[in-house]
Amino acid sequence: MLETLTSVVRALEDQGVEFTGATTAYGVGVRWRTPSGRTGEDPAEVDVPKKG
Repeated sequence: MLETLTSVVRALEDQGVEFTGATTAYGVGVRWRTPSGRTGEDPAEVDVPKKG
């Protein structure tokens, strides 16, 4: 079971997910991080298509 969980965590981290620890301001969570090796700027909000 621990091997499976470790594999899932590594796969998510490889895809840019970062697991964050608790701080005095925020609880434990996850967020997207900038993948290593990525180049360029983030797209402007107007350039990102909206769903729906």
